[in-house]
Amino acid sequence: MVFRHYFSEEPVERPKKREIDVFVRGYSLKLITYSGIFSYRQIDKGTKLLAENMIIPDSGKFLDLGCGYGVLGIIAGLSNPNLDIWFIDINKLAISATKQNAKRYLDRSRFRIKRNDGLSGIEETFKAIVSNPPYTAGKRVVFKFVSESYKHLETGGWLEMVGRKSKGGRSLKEEMERTFGNVEVIARGSGYQVYHSVKE
Repeated sequence: MVFRHYFSEEPVERPKKREIDVFVRGYSLKLITYSGIFSYRQIDKGTKLLAENMIIPDSGKFLDLGCGYGVLGIIAGLSNPNLDIWFIDINKLAISATKQNAKRYLDRSRFRIKRNDGLSGIEETFKAIVSNPPYTAGKRVVFKFVSESYKHLETGGWLEMVGRKSKGGRSLKEEMERTFGNVEVIARGSGYQVYHSVKE
């Protein structure tokens, strides 16, 4: 039997589709999900904490990295119609769900969805990158998200990631500090913290 997790191109053989209700940052959304996507039955506490507290730029490109079914990017796009929203995930089911959800809530000219292994081969730079990284894929993958984000941020842009302090969050915070030379905790809740680093 081949082990699969949600940070895989094809995480399940026979995915189950469902629709969930998400209420975050004052928005009430109905989102398509599939089994094989992280937290497909309901929005997880870490993603919700990040969605409620992420800093949304006034303009520019905003990236939801490891987007799952697209919650963070959709909320950012609804909050600020001046943003160009990008969604990236390696998971084919995540990309399918995000396409359906983004088309439901955002103007099609304002978003781009790409199936990709992190930011490898991406040429664009972004004003803000947000992520609930795939901890089950291991520290190497999570730290790769940090280093690649640094390279793909504009000067003055920022990375925000959420972590569970008792399960990888502490090492993530330390890695963001090493990479960016700064990090601060901008939100806490339910054992999670949102970390914010600026490219100076």
